[in-house]
Amino acid sequence: AQEERVVETGFNSWYATHMETAVGERLNVFGQCHIRRTDFGSAWQQRLLFLGSEWRSPAGLKWSMAYGNIMNHPNGIPAQEHRLFEQLVYAFPAGKWSIGHRHRIEHQWLEQNDFDLKNRYRIDVSAKRPLGTSGKWTFRVHNESLISMFDPTRANLYQQNWLGLGFIHAFSAKSKLSLEYLQQTIISGNGLTAKRNHNIHWMFIHK
Repeated sequence: AQEERVVETGFNSWYATHMETAVGERLNVFGQCHIRRTDFGSAWQQRLLFLGSEWRSPAGLKWSMAYGNIMNHPNGIPAQEHRLFEQLVYAFPAGKWSIGHRHRIEHQWLEQNDFDLKNRYRIDVSAKRPLGTSGKWTFRVHNESLISMFDPTRANLYQQNWLGLGFIHAFSAKSKLSLEYLQQTIISGNGLTAKRNHNIHWMFIHK
């Protein structure tokens, strides 16, 4: 395996827009559009469109459901995907830290797999802490795992893992910049090989 190691470098650019509006005291509807380009922006990676709803409990829990229409580009060839997901998000304080959880169950129908139903579970656990007294800097670390569900034909159930850590700088209540190192581990379908990607993320967010 070491003799067959391949090292590739590249630049990916992702653009995302999220829109939501209240339809009740605790209920929102939202739409999302994600455009993901690779090879220094010259080639398509994904186009994602989501439409869903989010309900917020008095305790601060957020429960959402959404449908996604996705165009993947495996090996440069367009392939459609339909996706449904249910998601639970919550956070709680732990001293100076804030601990966040995101639990998502996804149902996928991929064209490259003859639109057979695939299910997976995604769990993201994060921790962030303000730095200094200005309130402008925050340290954040998170880990997200992608786990196959209800598929006895797979040699491995653990598909991917994303481990990231970085810093967030707030310019204002509406704008912030994030710098993060992200290590992505992808395990092959036969469970015998794995690919590890090292990523540096610059992300600008404006509300």
